[in-house]
Amino acid sequence: MFRYRTFRKEMCQAAYNVLTEQYTGGMPFKMDGGNFKDVFEQIHKGESTTEPTNSAPKEEVKQEKPTAKEKEKSKPAEKKKSPPSKVKRGKMWDISCYEDETLEFNEGDVDLSTFFMVTNCVKTNIIIHGKFNNIAATNCKNCAIIIDNVIASVEIIKGDEVKLQVNERAPQVTVDRSNKTGIYLNDKSKDIKVSSTTSTATYLHFPTLEKDINMNDEASMPIPETYITVIKNDKLITTPLDLTD
Repeated sequence: MFRYRTFRKEMCQAAYNVLTEQYTGGMPFKMDGGNFKDVFEQIHKGESTTEPTNSAPKEEVKQEKPTAKEKEKSKPAEKKKSPPSKVKRGKMWDISCYEDETLEFNEGDVDLSTFFMVTNCVKTNIIIHGKFNNIAATNCKNCAIIIDNVIASVEIIKGDEVKLQVNERAPQVTVDRSNKTGIYLNDKSKDIKVSSTTSTATYLHFPTLEKDINMNDEASMPIPETYITVIKNDKLITTPLDLTD
């Protein structure tokens, strides 16, 4: 028993010496509210270390509910609407951010080299008389574009429920990443090519040569969105799936 106490005392002394040399300014942490240095000193003196030490009670951290003002501050700031703009820059009419408006351009406002850039308009009618070069409408919603004669093309990009009416001629119409686009033609403007990419519910409305069984002389047909592709003679043959059958 005496040897065990001597061994225990020597081990505690060695551990105490190592710790006091490492932490000359006192232990950086506590165990049960006491300092390890005091504990080893008690062991060295042969005193009991099993008595509980007084430890300060931990303060409870209460999470306060955010106030109404703090909630308002935490909300992302709403994007400010840009004011409507209609500016002619050289040969280009730049039209943007109109809402619930009707913009009309007469023949004196355009010529064969005039082109239009229409962006971010909502519920706006754009009427262009005369013959001009090109028009592109991007990010427009619930808008109507009514034109007489365009030389190059009409482009509808990222549109939502945009209606296009061609009174005389438009050789090419491009519909790109758009939804519910309606293209309205007459006998003069039926000679048209429509290119559609990643678009849904694109419809062509045009007069027919003969009346149907319901005595209607107008047709409303969707541009195919589904295709069938087969391999024939080592080539891909793709045909649209006719949903009207």
